[in-house]
Amino acid sequence: MSSHIDYQGSENRRDVVVDVISRLAGGEVIQTAIDTGVVCVGWSQRPAAIERMAGHLLPGQSLCLCLTGYQQALDYLEEISEVGRRLMTRCWPGGLQIEIGVDLPFGLLEGLPGNTQQRLTTGQKLQILSPKSHFIRDLQKLLSGPLVLTSPIPVDKVSAASESSGSDSLPLGSDFLVHTGAPGSTQGPTIVELKGDDWGVIHSGILTQSYLKKMTGLSYLFVCTGNTCRSPMAEGLLRKMLAEKLQCEEADLAERGFLVGSAGVSASNGYPASPEAVQLLLDDEIDISGHESRQLTEELLDQTDHILTLTNGHRQAILMSRPDLAGKIRLLSPEGRDVSDPIGGGLMEYEDCKAEIESYLKVLLDEID
Repeated sequence: MSSHIDYQGSENRRDVVVDVISRLAGGEVIQTAIDTGVVCVGWSQRPAAIERMAGHLLPGQSLCLCLTGYQQALDYLEEISEVGRRLMTRCWPGGLQIEIGVDLPFGLLEGLPGNTQQRLTTGQKLQILSPKSHFIRDLQKLLSGPLVLTSPIPVDKVSAASESSGSDSLPLGSDFLVHTGAPGSTQGPTIVELKGDDWGVIHSGILTQSYLKKMTGLSYLFVCTGNTCRSPMAEGLLRKMLAEKLQCEEADLAERGFLVGSAGVSASNGYPASPEAVQLLLDDEIDISGHESRQLTEELLDQTDHILTLTNGHRQAILMSRPDLAGKIRLLSPEGRDVSDPIGGGLMEYEDCKAEIESYLKVLLDEID
């Protein structure tokens, strides 16, 4: 068998993935590049492969449970705090590695082979990550059970490890190399220690502490139909009202712990706000001329703390597919009234709509500490 496989240049990547999975099932270990560096990859159901990976860790490296995202993390962790959810849903897939304490294996983690459990929870701490890699994602789609990755390292460290070993074989204990075309990173992932809602950077990497702080903020998402009239107005108005309350610039809201956005249940991506909405808010020195409509997605729903719909129909449409969100989705109107869609109407309809939204936002603002 070849020790090099070209995933990037293959005309049939599925065949490559099937071949790689066959090798993983046989206990082999991959070396490949992802967005944050070079990793070795083994299948969690092959303890001997995981042992071999552990035996070739470089100083500062660890074994990580590789997850598809927040929803899969729920299957492996006993509890995920609100801050943990925000970091996972907003920074994954990507360059965030999370260290979290585990007293005893829980859920599907408990079902992994004993040696794999022990290696992953050394010191009663579990490292988890969800890399931005099409190749890793393709493996996860077809493979039963999670992958185990070594924490990513820069390419130059891999070269140094190869030279110090004095061997022509692949470094880091891998059996074969998969070329994905990922450039990797010279910085590596940012490693965050998570204890409940407390978090701290224990290794600086590709994501800055300032960026992570923004990602842990409280988020509000306004939802209407097309995301061109009602919800963009609500978004723009709340941004201004929050900035005034906090005595800061709108651009600094994320730094102050607040994220505000909007979307539409039937929206097409990339459309501007209606001219009437833009003009009305501009009269209040609120500029939404750069707004682009976006479709409401599962990702947005998972990322958001407070989902405020403009009508009961919007709320019910979301709850039909995501009943688990009942606790964080509500009507913007405290009285349960629908905000009528002004599209197709005249300026008076837009003025009435804006005034109604503004009155409801004043109530919401009083709830925000």
